[in-house]
Amino acid sequence: MSRTIVVFGFAALGVCVLTATWLPAAIVFKPYTSVDLFRILASLLFVSLLLERALEIIITASREPGKMKLDLAVQSIENRMGRTSSKTAGKGSELLEKTREQRTEFKSQTQRIALCIGLLVGWMVALIGVRSIEFLIEPRSFSALPNHQRILLKCMDVLLTGSVIAGGSEGIHKIMTVYSNFMDSAAGRMKQQ
Repeated sequence: MSRTIVVFGFAALGVCVLTATWLPAAIVFKPYTSVDLFRILASLLFVSLLLERALEIIITASREPGKMKLDLAVQSIENRMGRTSSKTAGKGSELLEKTREQRTEFKSQTQRIALCIGLLVGWMVALIGVRSIEFLIEPRSFSALPNHQRILLKCMDVLLTGSVIAGGSEGIHKIMTVYSNFMDSAAGRMKQQ
C-alpha cells in the first residue's frame, strides 16, 4: 500500500512539473480583505451545513434499519451469553464477535456511502458556481490566461471547493479559526511596532 502511495505521489509530482511548463501564465490574485475571505468561508460553511443535514436525512432513512438490526443482534447475543453456562459461552462469543464485525463493516460501508454522496453533491454545488479560488483571482488576469489554463483552474476550483464542502462544516470552521488567529496575531504585532 505505501509503495503505491509513493509511486502515485511521484507520478503526481511529475504531472505537476510538466503542467507547470505547459502553463506559463502566472495567476494574479486581487486584493481582498479579511471580510471578503470570511464571506467566502461563511458561504462555504452554510452550504456545508446544508449538505451535512441532507446527508444525515438520506443516510438515516436508508441505513438506520440495518444498523438497528445489527445492534439488536449484538444486544440479544450478549443477553443470552449472560444467562448461559460457560460450556455454551464459547459458541456464543464466536457468534458475538462475528456479529460485531458485521456491525463494524456495516458502519464502515455507511461512512463510505456518505463520503461518496457528499463528494458528488459537493462537486455538483461547485460546478453550479459556489467556488472559492476563482473569487480570489483578478478578473483581468483570469481573462488573460490561455483557455486551457482557465479550464484547468476552474476544474481544480470545482474539485477543491467541492471536496471542502463535502468535508463538512468542522473543517471549514477550523480554516476560519486558523485565519482569524493569524490575523489577530498579525494585528497584535503591528500594534506593538
